[in-house]
Amino acid sequence: MDTDRSDSIDRGWPFAEGDMAQRVRGHDWAATPLGPLGQWPASLRTSVQTVLAHPWPTLLLWGPQLIPICNDAYRALMGLEPPAGLGQPLQACWPELWPRHAPICERVWQGESVVVQDILFPVTRPGRVEEAWFSLSYSPVRNEAGRVAGVWLTVVEATRRLRAEAALRESQARQAFLLRLSDALRPLADPVAVQAEAARVLGEHLGAVRVLYGEVSADGTELVVERNFVASGAAVLSGRFRMADFGPSLVAALQQGRSIAVADVAAAPALSAGEREAYAALGIAALVGVPLIKGGRFVANLNVHHAVPHAWTPAELALIEETAQRTWAAVEHARAEGALRRSEERWRALSAATADVIYRMGPDWTEMRALQGRGFLADLYAPTSDWLPQYIEPQDRDTVRQAIEQAIRHKAVFELEHRVRRADGSIGWTLSRAVPLLDAQGEIREWIGAARDITERKRAEAAQRDSEAQMRAIANLVPDLLWRSNAQGEVQWYSERWFEYTGQSPQAARGQGWADVLHPEDVPETLRQWREASLTGQPYVREHRLRRHDGEYRWFLTRAAPLRDRAGGMTLWYGSATDIHEQRGARELLEQRVAERAQALRELLLHVETLQDDERRRIARELHDSLGQFLSSLGLSCSGLRNTCTDPATREKLEQLHEQVLRLDRELDRIIFVLRPTALEDCGLGEGVAAYVRTWSELTGVTVDLELLGLDHDRLPTQVEAAVFRVVQEALTNVAKYAQASQVSVSLVRQRRQLVGSIEDDGVGFEAADATTPTASRTHWGLLGMQERVEALGGSFSVESSPGAGTTVLWRVPLRSRARGAEVAAGRDEAAAVPQAPLAGPSMAAGGGSRADAHSLAQTLLGRLAGAEAAVRARDDFLAIAGHELRSPMNALSLQLQAIERLLAQGHGARAAQELHRARRLLQRFVQRAVVLLDVSRLNADRLELDVEAVSVPALVDEVLDAYAEEAAARGSSLHAAVEPGLAAHWDRHGIEAVLCNLVTNAFKYGAGTPIRVTAARDGAERIRLTVSDGGPGIEEVHRCRIFERFERVVGVPGKSSGFGVGLWLVGRIARAHGGTVEVEVGPEGGTSLRVTLPAFATSTPSLQAPAP
Repeated sequence: MDTDRSDSIDRGWPFAEGDMAQRVRGHDWAATPLGPLGQWPASLRTSVQTVLAHPWPTLLLWGPQLIPICNDAYRALMGLEPPAGLGQPLQACWPELWPRHAPICERVWQGESVVVQDILFPVTRPGRVEEAWFSLSYSPVRNEAGRVAGVWLTVVEATRRLRAEAALRESQARQAFLLRLSDALRPLADPVAVQAEAARVLGEHLGAVRVLYGEVSADGTELVVERNFVASGAAVLSGRFRMADFGPSLVAALQQGRSIAVADVAAAPALSAGEREAYAALGIAALVGVPLIKGGRFVANLNVHHAVPHAWTPAELALIEETAQRTWAAVEHARAEGALRRSEERWRALSAATADVIYRMGPDWTEMRALQGRGFLADLYAPTSDWLPQYIEPQDRDTVRQAIEQAIRHKAVFELEHRVRRADGSIGWTLSRAVPLLDAQGEIREWIGAARDITERKRAEAAQRDSEAQMRAIANLVPDLLWRSNAQGEVQWYSERWFEYTGQSPQAARGQGWADVLHPEDVPETLRQWREASLTGQPYVREHRLRRHDGEYRWFLTRAAPLRDRAGGMTLWYGSATDIHEQRGARELLEQRVAERAQALRELLLHVETLQDDERRRIARELHDSLGQFLSSLGLSCSGLRNTCTDPATREKLEQLHEQVLRLDRELDRIIFVLRPTALEDCGLGEGVAAYVRTWSELTGVTVDLELLGLDHDRLPTQVEAAVFRVVQEALTNVAKYAQASQVSVSLVRQRRQLVGSIEDDGVGFEAADATTPTASRTHWGLLGMQERVEALGGSFSVESSPGAGTTVLWRVPLRSRARGAEVAAGRDEAAAVPQAPLAGPSMAAGGGSRADAHSLAQTLLGRLAGAEAAVRARDDFLAIAGHELRSPMNALSLQLQAIERLLAQGHGARAAQELHRARRLLQRFVQRAVVLLDVSRLNADRLELDVEAVSVPALVDEVLDAYAEEAAARGSSLHAAVEPGLAAHWDRHGIEAVLCNLVTNAFKYGAGTPIRVTAARDGAERIRLTVSDGGPGIEEVHRCRIFERFERVVGVPGKSSGFGVGLWLVGRIARAHGGTVEVEVGPEGGTSLRVTLPAFATSTPSLQAPAP
């Protein structure tokens, strides 16, 4: 036996082919409980040999530990990977199967054969785990001693059979369900009832808690549920629900046409926590949704809900989808049936309600089956084939037959206007339309038609044709080119004049053909404006050139207006083209002359601006050379007196006097700087602007960010520097007056061929368009003046501002190179060649607009010129007034200082201190007078504002007389006062002091050294009279009526200076500002008395234009 076993092993036992046989031969069995192959008993070797050779899947389990050995068929069937548990106990190699095999193997080990049918095992095929069903046969295998030594297991797979049986059962159940569903839906005609019944049948079949059918709103945002099935105790869900609340991912799947199935809502990863909670609140633990897609759009949804998690089977999902399709089909059918019923009802109602004739024809129109004539045609109740001669007029019968034949041939709508014999026997017109009704094979079975009485319309059309013929005849008599177009702007008719002028044919001119005769340069804009008018319905007005038949282009003025219906819609356009060629030439010539005249005015304005700058320089120079030199001398004198004086009290007063002189000198320097900065004269535009900006910032307290680039080399021309400086000055003045700004930016940048400037503030802003539009009634010229200064140099000027957004002033001045490289402004030479805003503007399409604009602009420029001339005169007036008003206190102050010098030289220190106190008061009044007089705007405005305060009239008179005591002694005169004690008033103290000073100095001039008497007394209860009298020769009567006018002087008085003629004019202005009067009286023996009568309480500012009494 051992020899035979060894020989068999050597000969390649086991004797079988296949992978498992090879693995058994090559396995190290010595390391297993079975031991080496050579020691296996014959029963084992025989069993193994049989298993490996067996064609059916077979497994041998040997020994108490059930060591498995299987054939290739078993391993393939069960999806086992090699070595398939060779040599290992069954429990160790397949622990997941041990609980199922162990009890059975125990029975087999007892000698029992066991058969297990249709048992489910998870198997791996190929690479994936799937469920499979098997029938297993367990048999004992006995050894040589007859005892059970192993288990023989044969496996037969039953998966296909079982699945086929299950599919058959499911199909039978499905068919039974669908049959019940069809039976339930068949009698229903209401779509909502169809939905509800389908939901009930499906819900009861599936044991669902809820089934609902919903339709998606037109905008796709809501699901509308009308009826639904719910199990007992479940919530009813009906109404409108937001699609977004169902979960974005689920809704997206439905919108894409994919069904959704959620077995456990609480664990669904596609839902957010909030969405899962919302579903749970509605009692939904598992759900299925099936979408309906129509025309690419998600339109409806069938939903099935379970109250507990549920693993949806493919059969259930298929059944739900089939139910959804059948439900939707039934709903559509019910709706179609309903629509058909409603359509039939409407047809019957329409037939009863319409005024049109209703008729029925046979398939080939040989027979008219019925006709309801509505009083228009004779009724027909019985079918007839003689309808054509009965209803249709002979001249139209052939046309009717041809239209019928064509409609039958194409199975299309019959439509024709033709004449008919009406019920009363007269001839009328009808619009007949008939549609074919087709059978299931697509053949015509009947025609249904309607005929409308259009007799009146035909008569109206005939009348309209006659009217249009008359209109065309009249239009052809008009010299203009007339035309008509439809609402879209396509021309349909022209007068004969059009064809005569253009030489076009009617076919070539129709539609947009008129554009072919436009001048090429006019085509784009003309077409654009015409399209815009056609869209908006606004009247069309345009000047353009049209080509005549001989090729010459002439200018035409084209106008067009729309004709509208009662609803306001455009129906037609009527237009005309008028030859304006000669008028256009004359207008262009006129515009050229107006432009030349405007340019001349611009140049004149530039010249006036230059004169103004010259005048400013002259005034500044005279103030500096006269008043400035005097103040400098006065300061030096005070300084010398202070240095030589030993008395402390007198020295202190001299210090105060010297400080006031210096303050007045600084004020004079400021005014001279405003008139003409020395830095601008000496160093150029950059330094001038920088100096002015620093001064302006100090005076206003507004921070200025200054940028100056390219201005530190060559000087710019005087005109450019003056103009730009005045623009900066005017702009900053406006900021100080109106802007309420806290920050200002000033920029001047000299680039290659231009000077760019800007001033920007963060103030309150304004409407820039209103401030820069020229109008004849304008009284404020600040921005326009800046604009004209810049444009006069060929530059550009703009203002950007709006309320609350600050203001930006921007200008550019062109510069061109001279032969030696210096830059100059383009100025008048280039300005004449370049259209200057606002002088030159585009011509108005209707003509005449440019002439009006130019006239308005010319008036504006003339106004600016007059304003500039007035400004020059005002400055001359100021110089004269200032010279007059400041000369008197200066003379008094000079005499006072001379007296102080004499007293100090004689050692009278105490007396000198008294006189010095008087001089200090004189200087204070001088400063006060200067502050008022140097404010040019206050002197030349239409009103003078008063600074009213309580005034002691006796003290005021004493101060004036005290101030002029030295001058009176020097002139050989004397001063006397008679003032009512305790006399008090409310006046502008400095103004009334100026009145008394002017009257006293006037008496000095013309009193011939006689005593001067000043009186003050009440004149009634509410007025006070001030009188200054002298004993001079008096004023001739011929001069009395005009001595209070500005620059009027009494001439011809021997040995007397005539002065400027402004003293009494100022007296009159100040008196009238207080509400008072001025009178002059000359005594019979000579002597003059000037009386000023004032209200004791001056509280208002009467007009200064009232004539002096």
